[in-house]
Amino acid sequence: MSSSQNTNPLLTRFEVIQSAISKFKDEVKKYYFAVLLNRYRCHKCNNKLKLVDSSLAKCDCGLYFDPTIEFQRCPNCKDELVRKTFHYACGKCNNIVPSKFLFDEKVFNNEYFQEKMRISRDRKKREKTELQRFLKDSRSGILILNDYINFDNISGFEDDLNGFIGISHSVDECQFDQQDFVFCDYRSHLLRLINEEILFNSIPSLDSVERKDKIFRFIALIFMEQDREVWLSQQGEDILVKKYEAI
Repeated sequence: MSSSQNTNPLLTRFEVIQSAISKFKDEVKKYYFAVLLNRYRCHKCNNKLKLVDSSLAKCDCGLYFDPTIEFQRCPNCKDELVRKTFHYACGKCNNIVPSKFLFDEKVFNNEYFQEKMRISRDRKKREKTELQRFLKDSRSGILILNDYINFDNISGFEDDLNGFIGISHSVDECQFDQQDFVFCDYRSHLLRLINEEILFNSIPSLDSVERKDKIFRFIALIFMEQDREVWLSQQGEDILVKKYEAI
């Protein structure tokens, strides 16, 4: 069957009715504002006004203003109105006053939300500064190595490393020359791949030997964290690697 044959006639009629209601509403809105604005004039040049946006009127002389604040007053104390987040209220008695110049729209106070965004940005900036200060203060001092490091003297290091990379082989079963590790190559490789954050096990290998590559990647990341180029944190059975400036 064609799509036209599968169309429910009730849905078709509903769409026609919905479209007609929408057009009728637009016409009513235009007529309402035409009648309403005929009662008011620009206070600068006395010309007619037109609404160009919700809560914004314009005159041919180039003047823009909020017609609710300009022309309406509080019915109780006759004081001027002020714009709140989603409504207008009296600036003196705080009485909520419905606007004549809104038609099914809510007031959107741009200044209010701009101020909220500014406060949020300032808070995030302070949090980032505090975190940077904390990381700087918690950094260990410079490690000066006068002797060759013998990993055999570090109790449990081999088992912990094997457990981390998920391989049960001992170091003797997978020997590699320490000269294979070129830190600059791994640093460039990692910085190129870490856009904002990435899981350690998702980082593509640089070396064809998987276990060796994981060891080299891990060592490179430890040095890069000490240099505050990346931030490492435990993520379940994996490690989350973030760019330092993205924190």
